[in-house]
Amino acid sequence: MDISSVGNATPSHTPRTESAAPPVAQKAAVQAQTTDAVQQAASTRGAQLQKALEDINKAIQIQEQGIEFSIDPESDRTIVKVVDKNTGSLLRQIPSEEALDIAKALDRAQGLLIHQKA
Repeated sequence: MDISSVGNATPSHTPRTESAAPPVAQKAAVQAQTTDAVQQAASTRGAQLQKALEDINKAIQIQEQGIEFSIDPESDRTIVKVVDKNTGSLLRQIPSEEALDIAKALDRAQGLLIHQKA
Protein backbone atom coordinates (compact mmCIF):
# COMPACT_ATOMS: atom_id res chain seq x y z
CA MET A 1 0.00 0.00 0.00
CA ASP A 2 1.31 3.43 -0.95
CA ILE A 3 1.00 5.88 1.94
CA SER A 4 1.93 8.88 -0.17
CA SER A 5 -1.22 8.50 -2.24
CA VAL A 6 -3.36 8.57 0.91
CA GLY A 7 -1.59 11.68 2.19
CA ASN A 8 -2.08 13.46 -1.13
CA ALA A 9 -5.81 12.83 -1.21
CA THR A 10 -7.85 15.91 -1.66
CA PRO A 11 -10.74 16.50 0.68
CA SER A 12 -14.07 15.34 -0.70
CA HIS A 13 -15.70 18.64 0.09
CA THR A 14 -14.46 22.12 -0.53
CA PRO A 15 -15.30 24.88 1.94
CA ARG A 16 -18.10 27.16 0.76
CA THR A 17 -17.37 30.80 0.71
CA GLU A 18 -20.22 33.08 1.63
CA SER A 19 -21.02 35.86 -0.78
CA ALA A 20 -19.95 39.23 0.48
CA ALA A 21 -22.71 41.46 1.79
CA PRO A 22 -23.37 44.52 -0.35
CA PRO A 23 -21.52 47.61 0.77
CA VAL A 24 -23.32 50.18 2.87
CA ALA A 25 -23.43 52.58 -0.07
CA GLN A 26 -25.35 50.06 -2.17
CA LYS A 27 -27.84 49.46 0.65
CA ALA A 28 -28.35 53.20 1.03
CA ALA A 29 -28.90 53.58 -2.71
CA VAL A 30 -31.49 50.79 -2.73
CA GLN A 31 -33.27 52.34 0.27
CA ALA A 32 -33.27 55.75 -1.43
CA GLN A 33 -34.75 54.27 -4.60
CA THR A 34 -37.41 52.47 -2.58
CA THR A 35 -38.27 55.63 -0.67
CA ASP A 36 -38.50 57.62 -3.91
CA ALA A 37 -40.78 54.98 -5.45
CA VAL A 38 -43.09 55.00 -2.41
CA GLN A 39 -43.24 58.81 -2.36
CA GLN A 40 -43.98 58.92 -6.09
CA ALA A 41 -46.74 56.32 -5.70
CA ALA A 42 -48.25 58.26 -2.79
CA SER A 43 -48.11 61.49 -4.78
CA THR A 44 -49.76 59.84 -7.77
CA ARG A 45 -52.40 58.24 -5.55
CA GLY A 46 -53.07 61.63 -3.90
CA ALA A 47 -53.47 63.32 -7.28
CA GLN A 48 -55.82 60.58 -8.47
CA LEU A 49 -57.86 60.86 -5.26
CA GLN A 50 -58.12 64.64 -5.61
CA LYS A 51 -59.25 64.27 -9.24
CA ALA A 52 -61.86 61.68 -8.22
CA LEU A 53 -63.18 64.00 -5.50
CA GLU A 54 -63.45 66.87 -7.96
CA ASP A 55 -65.35 64.63 -10.42
CA ILE A 56 -67.75 63.49 -7.69
CA ASN A 57 -68.35 67.07 -6.56
CA LYS A 58 -69.05 68.16 -10.16
CA ALA A 59 -71.49 65.29 -10.72
CA ILE A 60 -73.34 66.10 -7.50
CA GLN A 61 -73.52 69.81 -8.36
CA ILE A 62 -75.26 68.92 -11.60
CA GLN A 63 -77.85 66.95 -9.64
CA GLU A 64 -78.37 69.81 -7.15
CA GLN A 65 -77.84 67.44 -4.22
CA GLY A 66 -75.87 69.75 -1.92
CA ILE A 67 -73.23 67.20 -0.90
CA GLU A 68 -69.49 67.89 -0.97
CA PHE A 69 -66.62 65.45 -0.43
CA SER A 70 -63.18 66.46 0.77
CA ILE A 71 -60.13 65.16 2.62
CA ASP A 72 -58.97 66.64 5.93
CA PRO A 73 -55.31 67.54 5.25
CA GLU A 74 -54.15 66.95 8.83
CA SER A 75 -55.76 63.55 9.43
CA ASP A 76 -56.28 62.29 5.85
CA ARG A 77 -59.88 61.43 6.72
CA THR A 78 -62.74 61.72 4.26
CA ILE A 79 -65.22 64.49 5.07
CA VAL A 80 -68.76 64.64 3.73
CA LYS A 81 -70.59 67.97 3.96
CA VAL A 82 -74.29 68.54 3.36
CA VAL A 83 -74.71 72.11 2.15
CA ASP A 84 -77.82 74.17 1.49
CA LYS A 85 -77.48 75.06 -2.21
CA ASN A 86 -79.59 78.20 -1.90
CA THR A 87 -77.72 79.80 1.01
CA GLY A 88 -74.41 77.92 0.84
CA SER A 89 -74.57 77.25 4.59
CA LEU A 90 -73.28 74.03 6.07
CA LEU A 91 -76.14 71.83 7.26
CA ARG A 92 -74.16 68.80 8.43
CA GLN A 93 -70.61 67.51 8.31
CA ILE A 94 -69.58 63.88 8.71
CA PRO A 95 -67.43 63.45 10.75
CA SER A 96 -68.17 66.61 12.69
CA GLU A 97 -65.49 69.16 13.52
CA GLU A 98 -65.62 68.00 17.14
CA ALA A 99 -65.05 64.38 16.12
CA LEU A 100 -62.08 65.42 13.96
CA ASP A 101 -60.63 67.44 16.86
CA ILE A 102 -61.02 64.46 19.22
CA ALA A 103 -59.37 62.10 16.71
CA LYS A 104 -56.45 64.51 16.27
CA ALA A 105 -56.04 64.84 20.06
CA LEU A 106 -56.04 61.04 20.42
CA ASP A 107 -53.42 60.74 17.67
CA ARG A 108 -51.24 63.30 19.47
CA ALA A 109 -51.71 61.51 22.81
CA GLN A 110 -50.83 58.18 21.24
CA GLY A 111 -47.71 59.73 19.71
CA LEU A 112 -46.66 61.09 23.10
CA LEU A 113 -47.25 57.72 24.75
CA ILE A 114 -45.13 55.92 22.18
CA HIS A 115 -42.43 58.61 22.45
CA GLN A 116 -42.33 58.24 26.24
CA LYS A 117 -41.99 54.46 26.05
CA ALA A 118 -39.11 54.72 23.57
